[in-house]
Amino acid sequence: MIGSNIIFLPEVDSTNNYVAKLISEGNIGHGTVILAERQTAGRGQRGNLWQTSQENQFTASFYLSTAFLSVHHAPFLNKALAVGVAQAVRSIIGETVRLKWPNDIMVNDKKLGGILIEGNISNQSLEYVIFGLGINLKEETEVTTSISLEKYGVSITPFEFLTTLLPKLQLQFELCQQYNFREIQQQYLDFLWRLNEDQVVTDSEGKAFMGRIVDVDESGSVVIESPEGQRSYGLQEVRFSY
Repeated sequence: MIGSNIIFLPEVDSTNNYVAKLISEGNIGHGTVILAERQTAGRGQRGNLWQTSQENQFTASFYLSTAFLSVHHAPFLNKALAVGVAQAVRSIIGETVRLKWPNDIMVNDKKLGGILIEGNISNQSLEYVIFGLGINLKEETEVTTSISLEKYGVSITPFEFLTTLLPKLQLQFELCQQYNFREIQQQYLDFLWRLNEDQVVTDSEGKAFMGRIVDVDESGSVVIESPEGQRSYGLQEVRFSY
C-alpha cells in the first residue's frame, strides 16, 4: 500500500534524492513516503529549482514498485498519479482543478504545485519510480502565476494533506495494476488544462503560433492542432503561457 511506511525529515536537500539514496542502500519498500518539512534543493520539471520553507509547502516523494508495467505503458502511471493528486486537491477546496501538461497542478489558471517522476528501466519494464510532489499550502511568494490552498480558506498541515492524498493515489495505482489504461486516459483528459481551447503555443525554437491541445497520447506527448495540422510534442519541445 502507498503510505505503508512514512519517513518524516525536518530538512533535506531533495526528497527524490533521499529516496534514491535509500534505493542504493537497498533499504526501501514499495509505498514508502518521504515527507520533508523543508527542502533546500528540490527539483522540478525542466530542471527548475523547488525550494520550500517550514510548513509552507507539502513536499514529499513516494517509492513505487512498478515492474508489472512495460516501458510502453509507463506514461499511464504518470497520468494516473497526476489524476490522484488532482482528485485530492479538488476534494479539499472544491474548486476547478486542472493538470497542465506535463505535470503542473493548476487552480483557476494558477500553479498550485508540480510533479516530478523519475524511473528505472530493466529489461523493458519500469522497475520502479520515484514520484515527487510539491503543493503550495501557504503563500510564500509574490509570483502572480502561483496560488496556495491558503488562498481558498484552507489551513492544512503536510500530514493532513498526505492523509487525504494517499487513498486517491492508491486507487489510481490499482488502475495501473489492472491495466485499466482507458479509464486512466479518460480521467486524465477530464482534468487536462485548456483541452480543445485556442491558445498561444511556443515551440523549442521560440516560434509562437495558435494551437489547441487535443490529446496527450500513449507516449505521453502532447498533441496540438494548429492551422498546419496535428503534431505531437515531447517534453522541452513546446511551452504554454498561463
